[in-house]
This record gives sequence, structure tokens and C-alpha cells, in this order.
Amino acid sequence: MVVCVSHFAVVTCFAFCSVTTLIAINVDRYVSVSRPLRYHQVMTPRVVAVMIALSWSVAGVVGVVSLVENSWSPDKPCLYDVISGKATLLLDAVFVAICGVAIVVIYAYMMLVARRHRRCIQPLPPTTTSNGSSQPTELPEELRSIFEALARNLKLA
Repeated sequence: MVVCVSHFAVVTCFAFCSVTTLIAINVDRYVSVSRPLRYHQVMTPRVVAVMIALSWSVAGVVGVVSLVENSWSPDKPCLYDVISGKATLLLDAVFVAICGVAIVVIYAYMMLVARRHRRCIQPLPPTTTSNGSSQPTELPEELRSIFEALARNLKLA
């Protein structure tokens, strides 16, 4: 009994640690894409340590709960759906689904930010005057404000 139940508790713990670590990685990527100039201010070693500790803590709690809340008896086969109760299976599925939705939402937002950045740095076509010569184009207001903010943050201005 101990081998069967503890095996599934360890597998469950590592599976949930994997999912929560993916969330932590996505949060890190989100900060690096959405706030590139403030990344090192936001993602300090302490914040990273807290994210890792939370990831392992959530996984550990889920592993212990699956160890304590099991319905396995020696006359039953050692299968995950037999060992885990219906409530545990439902909660596991809901947690993984919430994490999956969070990952998709974070990646969708990062795609929007990347698309906006691409539009801002895309080369502008040269404008031509009435005599056919090309004039340098003025930067769009949005791009000019980005460059000014960059210069202020880097203390170049």
C-alpha cells in the first residue's frame, strides 16, 4: 500500500510542480516583454526565489493531499483514478485547466505586445516631394515618444 500511494503522491507532486513552474516562467517572460526597461527592477533574485518557493509549496501541498486523501485498498489495482477520489481528480483538473488558461492568456498578450513593437520599429517608406526627390520622413508620434522615454530612462537626454 505504501509503495502504490507514495508513488502517486510523488508523481502528482512533480506534475504540479511542472505546471506551476511553467506559470512562473511565463510570468518572467511577460515582465520581460511588457516592461523591458524595468525587468531587472521587477524580477529581482528575491522575487524569483519567492516564485520558486511558491511553485514547490503548491506542488508539495497537492502531493501531501493526494497522499492523505486516497481511497486505495489492497484489493484494488494501483491506478491513479482508483487511488484518487472524485473530488481530488476534479480539483486537479480544474487547477491544471486554470493554469492552462493563464498560460494561453499570457502568451496572447505577449503576442499583442510583440506585434505592436514590430509595427513601431518597422521601416517607414520614404516620402517623395513634388519634384520626385525623396525626403526623410518624420517619426510617428508614438515612435518619437518611445525614443524620448528610452532616452530619459537611460539618462541620455
